[in-house]
Amino acid sequence: MRYHRIYLFFYVRFTIKSSQSPPCFPQNLDNETINNQDPWRSQNTITGQWYHWQTFHKNSSDTLKWPVNWLNLSPTSYLGVIVYLTTKNEINSLRLSLTQLSLLLSNNPRPVVIFHEGDFNNNQTQQSLAQTLGPHTPLAFERIDFSNKSVGPPPVDPITFSRDPWRYQNTITGQWHHWQTLHKNHTNTLKWPVNWLNLSPPSYLGVIVYLTKKDEIDSLRISLAQLSFLLSNNPRPVVIFHEGDFDNNQTQQSLAQILGSRTPLAFERIDFSNKSVGPPPVNPTIPRSYFDMCRFFTLMLPNHPLLSLFTFYWRLDSHSYIFGPKPIKDPFELMEEQQIQYAFIMVNEEAEQYATGLWSLFQTFLTDHHLKPSAAFHKTQTNQSTEYSRVVIFTNFAIARVSLFRDHELMRAWLHLVDRNGGIYRYRWGDAPIHTLALTQFLQRNEIVRLRYFGYFHRREYVCANGTQQQLCKQEVKPFLTNPHVQYLNYDDGCHPSSKIPLCHYYPEIK
Repeated sequence: MRYHRIYLFFYVRFTIKSSQSPPCFPQNLDNETINNQDPWRSQNTITGQWYHWQTFHKNSSDTLKWPVNWLNLSPTSYLGVIVYLTTKNEINSLRLSLTQLSLLLSNNPRPVVIFHEGDFNNNQTQQSLAQTLGPHTPLAFERIDFSNKSVGPPPVDPITFSRDPWRYQNTITGQWHHWQTLHKNHTNTLKWPVNWLNLSPPSYLGVIVYLTKKDEIDSLRISLAQLSFLLSNNPRPVVIFHEGDFDNNQTQQSLAQILGSRTPLAFERIDFSNKSVGPPPVNPTIPRSYFDMCRFFTLMLPNHPLLSLFTFYWRLDSHSYIFGPKPIKDPFELMEEQQIQYAFIMVNEEAEQYATGLWSLFQTFLTDHHLKPSAAFHKTQTNQSTEYSRVVIFTNFAIARVSLFRDHELMRAWLHLVDRNGGIYRYRWGDAPIHTLALTQFLQRNEIVRLRYFGYFHRREYVCANGTQQQLCKQEVKPFLTNPHVQYLNYDDGCHPSSKIPLCHYYPEIK
């Protein structure tokens, strides 16, 4: 792998500058050079001093003064140089190559430089190779050190390039397709036909998505009814992903009626497969369907071809209820107007046992990609002891640009690393901590917002719209507090365990 990388560095030392254009080099989100001191080194053969390689900044005045220990004679011209990277066990083929150079360039010998990692320090070896070239050809040996420190991410696991066992079915053609998360193919996905109930979408700005089962249909009906009311000024299409629970036409029509004739509704059949896509769980009491849900929302959903029809997607659970006294302004329009990438509404704290190993994996990812933790990451993901705070975005309500988790290169690399690691199935890593780490690292502060202008309820936790008086808040949420045996929790300002945690108010809020 490192021999592939060396050819970049030949350019740095020996090519003639042909352009005055400023260098283009990668940056992190804080506009800092990603790799300011490369672990690779080069040694000057005359002074003996070691230098770390510099590939980001041109400094011609320094490189032109580089002293070289030329054998045979110094170059009579600096028009060009012939370079090798080799090892001692290749010396016989190297001699043949030098002999051919000596013969074919005998009318105009050019200097030769051999890069090595200490294999050619022996003076006798150097002199013998100089004799092979002849007295009219300058020869130099440049010592380099590739270092044992990794300079790139680990090789991609070939398993990820095999066909994923998960499948999705087109409701019109009936054809099944295996999920593709590694290759973008927008020309095909844009042709995905959809069987819309009620009507076809008049706009493809955003879509609301659920993943649910038939035994959650009662709570799903409530969730859809709340959507129908609060988005009545601008109904948005709804898509329900399922594993065959909603194939019944009567069931589909009844849910379409709840949304009303102005809201497009579609059902997309998926198959999580009985074939394992992860290791056995540490806690076998958790249903496998829960792990599948975590993987679906972590990586798979944005790569379903239906989502490529839309700019944004809004993820809700069947137990997710938005509420308020009147219809709300369309969040998709707000996000498009302000060029927002991601929106959330509540903040929570992940249990320690469900984040085992995730923090160290992300630290390794940053190191392997030569990234420094961003300011937002430091502020929102570490506690006073600089340890992982496990504070996460409550992702059962989340609105994201479809391209964010599908096309953002670092985001994709992180999500695929998580998927290969198997922590979703081993430790029950959820999409909440997985996405929160990446969002705080890769996005700018003004690309994320917290929506506070309507209420939100999920299972037993809820928050009312900003500024809602306590008595009115209780009145608005009362229809959802139906189980006398459940202790319902009104999160202070939508944040648990406290509104004082940094993630709660770090990002701009729309109230």
